Amino acid sequence: MRKELRQELFGEELKTLQTALERLRRGEHRETPLFGEYQELALGYQKLLRLTSKIFMISDSQGKELKRREIEFRNILDHASQGFLTFGPDLAVNREFSAECARIFGGKVAGRNILELLAGGDAKHQEQFGAAFAAAFREADPRLGQQRLEQLPSTLRIKDGFIHLKYKFLRRDGEDAPDRIMLILTDITERRKVEDRILFYSFHDNLTSLYNRAYVDSILPELLREAALPLSLIMADLNGLKLVNDVWGHAQGDRLLVAFADLLRRCCRRTDIVSRWGGDEFLVLLPATDAADCARLCDRIGRLCHRAALEPIGLSVALGTATLVTPDESISERFAQAETMMYEHKLASRGRVKRSVITGCVKFLQQHCLEDAGHLDRVKRLALAFAGLLPYDAKTLDRKQLALLATLHDVGKVAVPETILGRSAALTEAEWRIIRNYPKVGFRMANAIGEPAVAQAILAMRERWDGQGYPYGLKQEQIPLGARMVAIVDAFDVITHGRPNREALPPVRAAAELQNGAGSQFDPELVVAFLECLNLLLASLEPPQ
Repeated sequence: MRKELRQELFGEELKTLQTALERLRRGEHRETPLFGEYQELALGYQKLLRLTSKIFMISDSQGKELKRREIEFRNILDHASQGFLTFGPDLAVNREFSAECARIFGGKVAGRNILELLAGGDAKHQEQFGAAFAAAFREADPRLGQQRLEQLPSTLRIKDGFIHLKYKFLRRDGEDAPDRIMLILTDITERRKVEDRILFYSFHDNLTSLYNRAYVDSILPELLREAALPLSLIMADLNGLKLVNDVWGHAQGDRLLVAFADLLRRCCRRTDIVSRWGGDEFLVLLPATDAADCARLCDRIGRLCHRAALEPIGLSVALGTATLVTPDESISERFAQAETMMYEHKLASRGRVKRSVITGCVKFLQQHCLEDAGHLDRVKRLALAFAGLLPYDAKTLDRKQLALLATLHDVGKVAVPETILGRSAALTEAEWRIIRNYPKVGFRMANAIGEPAVAQAILAMRERWDGQGYPYGLKQEQIPLGARMVAIVDAFDVITHGRPNREALPPVRAAAELQNGAGSQFDPELVVAFLECLNLLLASLEPPQ
């Protein structure tokens, strides 16, 4: 390669030298007086060509190395996630800059005015930067020039990002070269987003985005100043959250919390502090609000909760209020007052909330679980009539509990996907596991509304007399009496009224199926008692004349 390059560069010279050396070898013109000088000249020319070639080769190698290093250095700069650019007193950006600059500013920056790049159309910022740059270039001492630059902002909003700026004053490197300023630009947009998110969630609830307890603690001293008085507060406890979490899962419970948080936002002013106090409790602080206005706000919250069309159980809340009128009053006492009132409200509305939960669950069953609209009512009426006709201890059953059991006996189905409930083909093992689990869901729901006896009966609704049922394989008298009774009544009503995947059969056929299941699926004595009084039971379902 070197030989070819040497030939290309010094071809004519080498050819002339070769001719001269050939003549000297043949002894031409030896008799000429100038032969000796000619020989010295040719050999000197040969040495000169060798030296020139060597110098060129060295220079070429150094040039290639410099080029390689320049490319390597540019690659490093272009992949450093930072922008580097320089400019002189004319404020025009020099040609050399890193690729990150083009990304930050949205295009090539060489030759563009640095004030336009940094300040855009902001005249105030342009004036600030222009004055600082001019002052820096006027300084004879580079340290003073650097001090001028350090007075400029270290972070700028450029286009849609946040850019950190570092300024370097560079003294001229030659007599004719001007001083320059280097800018090192770092895109910190993602870091700012993370920092903003961390700051936001240090004072906000992660689920509802309401303020959290830490924010309330930080802002409370300011709200206790006389200018913010009277300060009213509302403590709210969301009813039914544990039930929803236990029966429908925490995702549904989260929906309930978010829905109530949105409702509070709609009710309150921008100056009010709406916070999630913890779990199912919320706190609203109302600056410059007296007790009467606070009461009106509570009424509005209650009305909107009542209107909220939220499945499965709607929105229901217990509220407590208190008002701090003077700075001398104790805020902790007002908190205790509101909390006491809230729990009293919760206790007083327990029955209404319970009825609302039951109604919501029944409605959900009918709408989403392929439940015949009249099925639960018929089962309840048949079960109560059946208990009244039995000659033994079934009469001692609590009729309210029996009615509630008949209404909620299959409430656990709310946790079963509709695709499984309506399936006519055989279920997979995974689907069967879901089916076998639904009595446990019903058990948790009945416990959540304070009905432990009903919960035990619901848990045993799919057990069998022979011990082959689920979820625990109970048998015979291990199964609560109410569950054994409702199981027979439920089966009879399903057979005689059908299901989406099963045709209805006449009472005679239904009686035969119950007889076939006696001693295996059903309590045999109860089956006999049921069939003996079947006509009377059917009559109890007929509307009164």
